[in-house]
Amino acid sequence: MKFKLIFYFLIFFFWSIKSYASLKENIIDNLDSTDTLFFNFTQKIDNKINEGTCQVSYPAKIFCEYKDKYNKIIISDGKYLVVKNKSIDQVYKYELKKTPFKIILDKEFLIEKIKFSKIKILDKNVSSILLEENNLDFEIFFNSINFNIIGWNTIDVYQNVVNFKIFNLKKNITISNKIFRIN
Repeated sequence: MKFKLIFYFLIFFFWSIKSYASLKENIIDNLDSTDTLFFNFTQKIDNKINEGTCQVSYPAKIFCEYKDKYNKIIISDGKYLVVKNKSIDQVYKYELKKTPFKIILDKEFLIEKIKFSKIKILDKNVSSILLEENNLDFEIFFNSINFNIIGWNTIDVYQNVVNFKIFNLKKNITISNKIFRIN
């Protein structure tokens, strides 16, 4: 009886390790084969919810349009991150490397971090990886079925908790580089 119990435990243990490793490998392979992303999003900062669309081109480029009263857009050209409130003509410019976006927009860096991170399985469809880099905590969520990124939680430059969820993701579509110009 003890032998059977130990045998079943070992089978379950090795199956779990293989399943865990293949999930991580599939996430890495999926990310590695991704050049561009186009998606809708909801972003919750404290109790304020915003919606919009984003286009990402690796490495390090993003263009997001918010559906809000300020007509806010976020643009990264790979070096800088610009936040524009078009309706009130405000522009904020940050070095990309000093923002949380540096993690999500640097695919190679992200892949290396994932290789050495622990995957947390939240339910049958969602897993996450917690990354810590230069005092930035970044939890990235992945679909455990198709291995796509589905969102993240982090702290913004103003120390607000940011919950970002991705919907209607399209990968590897053609995106014009003109949209990533910040001037």
